[in-house]
Amino acid sequence: MRFANPDDIEANAEVVLHAYKKGINYFDSAPGYCSDRSEDIIGAAVRQMKPGTFHLSTKSSEADGGAVRASLEKSLKRLNFIRSAEDPSVVAAALRFNVSNPDITSTLVGFTTTEHVDQAVAAIEDFKPYDAGHITAMREKILEAFEGLCTGCEYCLPCPEDVAIPKLMEAYNHKLLGDGDPQQITNRLT
Repeated sequence: MRFANPDDIEANAEVVLHAYKKGINYFDSAPGYCSDRSEDIIGAAVRQMKPGTFHLSTKSSEADGGAVRASLEKSLKRLNFIRSAEDPSVVAAALRFNVSNPDITSTLVGFTTTEHVDQAVAAIEDFKPYDAGHITAMREKILEAFEGLCTGCEYCLPCPEDVAIPKLMEAYNHKLLGDGDPQQITNRLT
């Protein structure tokens, strides 16, 4: 998609919504498309689409595992991937998704600042569980898009067998994300 004025998010989102209402259900995006506004435009449209009735794609040109994760997280935020309109942040959406599941009895939250702690606590203070339909739709989206990816949290460290788990998982992520060059994947292990 190309838009004459990519900064007019709402007007361009209306074009995407028009396509959706006409039966188009696959939308391709990427950081950098439309003067780096494509994901914002599609994200604005997605907020008005019924979950489970469309498909999104985006991509990252990053080579480093941490940079790939940061790029994809930014894309997910822009595309409104796991947030409902009621969620103030992706962190709040993730916590709400987990706590809404009666089979999950505790949720781990990684934080590095007091702001992160405050965001996590705020997400739970006024907690309202997602309905079963939303949970099912989000579970399907997560499984379709991120099956098997390592998040880089490093909770696996230290490994009692001194296995360099983060390096192995970064190489595995790289393989899953589509780099078919075995040498490039092997180079990540050194």
